[in-house]
Amino acid sequence: MALTKLATLAAAAFSLLLFLNPSTTAAAGGGANSLVTQTCKQTPNYDLCVSTITADPRAATAADVDTLALVMLDAVRTKATAAEGRIKQLMKAARSSAMRKHEPLDNCAARYDVVLEADVTVARQAVKLGNPKFGEGAMNDVGVECEDCEGGFGRNGEKSPLTKQNGDVRGLADVAAAIVRLLL
Repeated sequence: MALTKLATLAAAAFSLLLFLNPSTTAAAGGGANSLVTQTCKQTPNYDLCVSTITADPRAATAADVDTLALVMLDAVRTKATAAEGRIKQLMKAARSSAMRKHEPLDNCAARYDVVLEADVTVARQAVKLGNPKFGEGAMNDVGVECEDCEGGFGRNGEKSPLTKQNGDVRGLADVAAAIVRLLL
């Protein structure tokens, strides 16, 4: 009887230990979901974080926050690439009309070049090399680039055709920055 009580108490203590230590939970199996949940709770947009990370096959076997950060950084790159594609479509349409140059679109093209060629690349390398402060800074810069792109349209009284794309990229970058910050 006393042995059964002791075993029950030990099992309860072990369960509590697993609950309080997310890295142990992840290693114990079924922990990828727990790791995603615990990580995403520490970001500015829990739902976006969870839906983005769980859409990537790496999430099912993720054993650490580094992997989740890389998943989110790849999502930023994917959305930024789509935004860049939209910018190119708009530029082509503008050039085929009477306008040869469209300053706000040219500005956005330059901004997204920075996002894709510098910011995402720096952030990925920073996470991989264990220097996350540069990764967080790079993701914060993505937000600045999106704001600058969006703001370029307001100067001419023109409504931005990239509001959704800029918002999507900015939202992912904010979540990515928060996840990378967890690695500090």
